Amino acid sequence: YLLEKSRVICPGPGERNYHFFYQFLSGADQQTSQYYQLYSASDFFYLNQSGCYQVNTIDDVKEYAECVQSMNTIGFTQQEQQDVHTIIAGVLHLGNTHFQEGGKGGAQVAHPQELQLAATYFQVDPQPLTKALTFRVVQTGRGGGRGSTYNVPQNVEQAGGARDALARDVYSKMFDWLVAKVNAALQKFGMQHQCVVGILDIFGFEI
Repeated sequence: YLLEKSRVICPGPGERNYHFFYQFLSGADQQTSQYYQLYSASDFFYLNQSGCYQVNTIDDVKEYAECVQSMNTIGFTQQEQQDVHTIIAGVLHLGNTHFQEGGKGGAQVAHPQELQLAATYFQVDPQPLTKALTFRVVQTGRGGGRGSTYNVPQNVEQAGGARDALARDVYSKMFDWLVAKVNAALQKFGMQHQCVVGILDIFGFEI
């Protein structure tokens, strides 16, 4: 399985991000929406850059229900399903974290509440997460010599790049885990097979 990581942070003009984002926002019940602080797709930076939110042939509410049913059928526990939703919410709120110039040209978080939401859903402390996005670690004196480690402030563009890299990596790790879960479900009965079905959903690639 090949994941187009760049789509997570910036779908192409007139294209949607991955469908589950929109299915989740449209199909989640009121309690779930309130818990995850879900808004409309146009309110999330990772979804609103392309200006495309709906597809005429796709019913996001219906497909969200079918997706949840599929996870039940495959054998996802309720905790595992909640973990998927929590990660998706974390990625969305992480994308809404923007930066502005702080002291000495370094970046600082413009609206800390969004980063705090992302940290909550990622189950990490917001302070180390903030530092990880706004500073980079530089080591000197490698090659056997005695070196030093410095925390160098990131500028606004660099902090935004660190945010996007984290979002891509988190989503990618979740994707890898989902693939492993699906493969385990398909092997449940230990059936012997000689044929392989390849599924491809990225234009321009061939199997």
